[in-house]
Amino acid sequence: ILLNKDLIKRFNEIKAPHTFARVPIHTSTSLRYAIWTCAYEQMKTSNKLFGEGIGDVRDMLSTCYKTNYPELEKYYNTHNHYFYIYLTVGLIGLSAFFISLLNIVFISKTKDKQFLYLALFFFLYTFLFENVLERKYGILLFYFTIMFTFNLFLREEDKIIE
Repeated sequence: ILLNKDLIKRFNEIKAPHTFARVPIHTSTSLRYAIWTCAYEQMKTSNKLFGEGIGDVRDMLSTCYKTNYPELEKYYNTHNHYFYIYLTVGLIGLSAFFISLLNIVFISKTKDKQFLYLALFFFLYTFLFENVLERKYGILLFYFTIMFTFNLFLREEDKIIE
């Protein structure tokens, strides 16, 4: 990590708030700051309990980008899956999402299955920076990894012993 020049550049951008004053497309930090700012502003005005619906979030964010950040010439998703869930289905959907994930955490801890636990926390961390479940490959990777390991390693009591 310390030898990667691109990563060092990104961390230096985080330390320099003046880079957020405008949104140059070639700097990912300022781009994400603009995207998260719009997402946060939309979260304050959206329906807190039920969200705005799956189809409406794109229009809301695009309007915010055109108004506040005209440099953003195309649509960008929220780049935070938790923000996206909150905007689309509100607190009810976000709560259901967390309950389902907590159920997997609880089961992996009680059955002492560290791989499942670590894989889930990898995805939980990734959700902070990307909308993994908004793309088909992200969905496939998440559910294959989680459900495959869940079923493979936790079904020991179903195996027939000969």
